[in-house]
Amino acid sequence: MRPSQSKLTLTHSTRSCTYRAGVGGGSATVGHFGSKRGRKTSGSLSFNLCSMKVSCVQTVLAINAHSNPKINTTCTSIHQAGTASGLTSNHVIQVLKSYSDPRQALGFFFWAARQKQFMHTTYSYNSMLEILGRTRMVKEMACILDLMQKQRCRLNSQTYLIILRNLGIAGGLEQVPSALEKMKKSGLILSDFAYNGLIGLLIKSGFRKEAMVVYRKMISEGLLPSLKCYSVLMGACGEMGDTGQVMGLLAEMRKLGLRPNVYTFTLCIKIHGRAGKVDAAWGLWRQMKEEGCKPDVVLFTTLMDALCNAGRLDEATALLKEMRSNKCRPDSITYNTLIDKYGDCGHVDAAWELWKEMIADGCAPTVVTFTTIINALCKGGKIEEALAVLDEMVERGSSPNLYTYNSLIGGLLKNNRLEDAQKFFQVMHNKGCDPTSLTYSLFIDYHGKNGEADEAYEMFLQMKKKGISPNVVSFNVCIDSLGRVGRIKEVNELFEEMKQIGLSPDVITYNIMICCYAKAGKVDEAIGMTLKMIESGCDPDTVTNNTLIDILYKEDRTDEAWEMFHKMQQMNLPPTVITYNILVDGLGKDGKVKEAIELFQRMRETGCPPNVITHNSMLSGLCKNKEVDLAFKIMQEMTENGCYPDEITYNILIDGFIKTNRIDEACQLFEDMKKKFSPNLVTLGTLLPGLAKAGQMDYALRVFKEFYDVMGLLPGDVACAALIDGLGRVGRLDEAILIYEEMLAKGGSQYIYVVRSLIKSLCRAGRVYDAHKVFEESKVRGVAHDTIAYNTLIDWLCKADHMHIAWDLFKQMKKSGCNPNVYTYNAFFDALGKAGKMDDAFKLLDEMRARGCKMNTVNYNTLISGLVMAGRVDEAIDLYGHMVKRGYLLSPSTYGPLIDGLGKAGRVFEANHFFQEMVENGCRPNCAVYNILMNAFGKVGDVDEACQLFERMVAEGIKPDVKSYTILIDSLCMVDRVDEAFHFFVELKSSGLKPDTIVYDIIIDGLGKAEKFEEAFKVFEEMKNSGSVPNLFAYNSLIGHLGKVGMMEEAGEVYAELLSRGYEPNVATYNALIRMFSIAGRVDRAYAIFEEMMASGCEPNPLTYSNLPNEF
Repeated sequence: MRPSQSKLTLTHSTRSCTYRAGVGGGSATVGHFGSKRGRKTSGSLSFNLCSMKVSCVQTVLAINAHSNPKINTTCTSIHQAGTASGLTSNHVIQVLKSYSDPRQALGFFFWAARQKQFMHTTYSYNSMLEILGRTRMVKEMACILDLMQKQRCRLNSQTYLIILRNLGIAGGLEQVPSALEKMKKSGLILSDFAYNGLIGLLIKSGFRKEAMVVYRKMISEGLLPSLKCYSVLMGACGEMGDTGQVMGLLAEMRKLGLRPNVYTFTLCIKIHGRAGKVDAAWGLWRQMKEEGCKPDVVLFTTLMDALCNAGRLDEATALLKEMRSNKCRPDSITYNTLIDKYGDCGHVDAAWELWKEMIADGCAPTVVTFTTIINALCKGGKIEEALAVLDEMVERGSSPNLYTYNSLIGGLLKNNRLEDAQKFFQVMHNKGCDPTSLTYSLFIDYHGKNGEADEAYEMFLQMKKKGISPNVVSFNVCIDSLGRVGRIKEVNELFEEMKQIGLSPDVITYNIMICCYAKAGKVDEAIGMTLKMIESGCDPDTVTNNTLIDILYKEDRTDEAWEMFHKMQQMNLPPTVITYNILVDGLGKDGKVKEAIELFQRMRETGCPPNVITHNSMLSGLCKNKEVDLAFKIMQEMTENGCYPDEITYNILIDGFIKTNRIDEACQLFEDMKKKFSPNLVTLGTLLPGLAKAGQMDYALRVFKEFYDVMGLLPGDVACAALIDGLGRVGRLDEAILIYEEMLAKGGSQYIYVVRSLIKSLCRAGRVYDAHKVFEESKVRGVAHDTIAYNTLIDWLCKADHMHIAWDLFKQMKKSGCNPNVYTYNAFFDALGKAGKMDDAFKLLDEMRARGCKMNTVNYNTLISGLVMAGRVDEAIDLYGHMVKRGYLLSPSTYGPLIDGLGKAGRVFEANHFFQEMVENGCRPNCAVYNILMNAFGKVGDVDEACQLFERMVAEGIKPDVKSYTILIDSLCMVDRVDEAFHFFVELKSSGLKPDTIVYDIIIDGLGKAEKFEEAFKVFEEMKNSGSVPNLFAYNSLIGHLGKVGMMEEAGEVYAELLSRGYEPNVATYNALIRMFSIAGRVDRAYAIFEEMMASGCEPNPLTYSNLPNEF
């Protein structure tokens, strides 16, 4: 080194750096900046440079400018700075950059540090570090870094990036934590100040994990983080929802002797509140008070906000009182918080009271406060009060802003005050407060939800014409509006337009699109939209999956629905209560009760407790599958689990009890319900029909009256119809008519089911004319009768043989535009068939076909039955052939009349052939068909075949009825096989069936004919004791058979009993007595009976004369 060159030496220790300037040959000049001796200050910057005037700096720049003309501008700046007696960081940076020799730059850097009223900034330090780093002067860099920290100058990201580059470490700021050890070895040591700053810098840059690494490093080196550093770390952990880490940091703070202040507690409480851990927030509040830290207005407000977000408004209100008692005056933000949350939760009255308290407290409302209370009032439907607050706002000199107007417009639209909303829309324009896309979106949403898709779309187009670019929300509400009415083509166009203008559909957009496709029945397209959603980088959320699961279940694609449920878990999307509700409901409807219960129980285990909707779905599924006891048990357990039954819960259980015929339990549950809720129309629509069916009409009428008196409403049409039907069935038609009159007076034409029910009840009671009168009167009162009403009355008129009225009603029906259907025509077919007027029936059939009304199986069966009754069996068989050719469903009602007609015509073989054909065609014979064929065989004396049919019927699991046994017993008695007949009589009783009068008559007659009088009298006594009153046939049978064998005394006793019971002897009675006396040779007595018979007005028949003695 030549003596004229400067020699700079830097020595560096851990916490200080010393600058020594020396010269070769003892010269006092160091480059252009000289000093005769150095000066050293331990632990601080020391250098041996004299204070220099700005002119010297200018000289340096002039010399450097000789080789670099660009420095001329810097020279000028320094000159100007000198004249202004000030030196700036920018000037220093410019000079530093002008040096090609880093040592000279370093000398200038220290010289600048000595100037009065000048202090290096982060940027000038970074420039110096950059210059030193280029030549790998790491020790000098360490000295500058140390000085930077001592002067408490902030190290920014650029500082660290410079250091990393010069240490040969690639990457960005996130590499600093891993580079700390290498920095230390190179002498680049960070102080507590730098560590605190670095942690903040990493957090700000989004490197939370790296910040925690630096924090741990800092602690390991024995350095103490600042309160601010802890706050920054806690805030970062809080944003990630990591409350455990926050509490860990708080504990470490205390361990290091740092006492949390009010700001720390506020932050921790805020973090726990946002995470929904309100009880933990309360715990921190108590800790703070125990430690003597006095809460301020911000802390009170923060805790109130957490409580409000958790729905614990009562506790928030109590905290407000505590705040006042602590002489901590709430500010506008406190009130804003509470008013806003009360409004969100629907507690508008409480929000309004808070507003009044705020005014009374002298707390001046801000624009935000006014807007908040207006928004709360609008949400609660208190529009007039909101408008009054708006007037007060203007009077106080506060100008409504965009949010104020949007709140008002939203509230007005929510309450269907479109015109008022439009007025405020115009006021916004006039006041210079231009509507935004949100304002337009409110109108689009309103029209869409009201089914006014055209108006919604027009508003969307108007927004674009005004130069307002639609945002994602605008597109979403417009797509939803069009999707609600199935305009899929326009929905797709809007979706594409949205992407074309550079807007990325969000998860809500995709969810709306999926719903649109689902409503249009395009399930595969809905699933396809989900795939597009994933491809676009937009992750499905629980709403997406819930929607897909729901539509798949509704489309009976249950396997795919469950596959979607399992995919949710793979996508780390925890099922919500809505997800479980859909699945529980679906399993219940599918009858998979066990699986539904398992899923229901799993909910609580997975931290997603069932809500009232889940319980209702579960109860509904159980009740539909007749598991009512288990449903009732689950309902009772609801309260224990913190979930309370609602009206729907009670309605489901009442319906379950009704459908399982447990009426008393349904009534008890209804009484319990009344203690908590007012029964609604659904309740009565369930209970009244059940009570009516069970015949509990007094209780039903009481329920009806209570509902009417309390609610001022009549139960629904169906419930009242059931009530009228029930009253009709127990013969209380006058009360039914009173209810009918009351309902018509209240509702007029809307109660068509009530009218129908009364007509049917009157018809059932044989009051067909009254039914017709009700029908005509109700028409005058505005009831528009439908086909069912006409059919009901026509059918009963036909059955009552009032054919002329039925025909008139039929004509009236056609004239009114109410088209007759197959059931209308069938009523006439049946009546004409029974009257033997089959030609007229077929003419009516021609009219039916001409009107385009296609025959059904019932019509064919009725016509076949009519032909059989008219003795036109072969025509009935032909009609059956047409029926088979056309592929109509064949039933026992088809075959029964044919087999019966053939049997009665003695064509038993053909009857049996049809029976076999019936079986071959897959039509299972019922008990009635078996009875018909058994009777046919019995009548022709083929009793064995009849018995075999009976055995076959039993073997096929068809339970014989009384008629089955009657036919068999009668057939056996006719061929004198009385013992077998008596065996079947005993079997009839042992099978649980009750013998009727006919079967008693047959068996008594059979036993008498076989001269088994002891058994006959036992059966006769049994008949009387069973409640079946013996008729004349039984008495005549006994008298006849006793008289035939000369048991005149016993026959006389039977005759005496006959008279004592008030029976009038008929021709059969007299014939039996005449025959008895004739056989006994008592001619005079036989003639006396004959004279008595003639005197009574009973006409003799040929058998009477044949029984009289020959002397006659």
